[in-house]
Amino acid sequence: MMITARLVGADDDEYDDVLEAGFAEGTDSGLAVSFQRMRSAPDPWQGVVRDRDDLFDNSYCVVVGGATVYGGLLSVDLTAPTARFRFAPYDAAVLRLADPTLDVTFDVPPDELAAFTGMLRRVVTWGTPTQIPRLTGL
Repeated sequence: MMITARLVGADDDEYDDVLEAGFAEGTDSGLAVSFQRMRSAPDPWQGVVRDRDDLFDNSYCVVVGGATVYGGLLSVDLTAPTARFRFAPYDAAVLRLADPTLDVTFDVPPDELAAFTGMLRRVVTWGTPTQIPRLTGL
């Protein structure tokens, strides 16, 4: 699946206790993807995961169109202005993505892309080690 993201964002929200990085095709339509984790969570992660249900409090989450998974991002390969996001097949299906691989061309200013990728790294490298994706170029 291939898209062009014309919007990116990064938010360190103390009030709502969330770190968030996201991108979208547009303001009114198209795909929007958000990566989030609790801001006040201890870093480094000190939790224990017994099964998939434990990921709720022990991993970042990915939100696409109201569907949410915890963990599930396998890798991100960035060669600005493009990136390839690979999701576990089960999680891609829950997110209603047509394919577990999402190729994104970012049509945004370089400083906004840098803020997004910096926050993305902070978000997805927290939590249970089995859910931390391989990151290249971030």
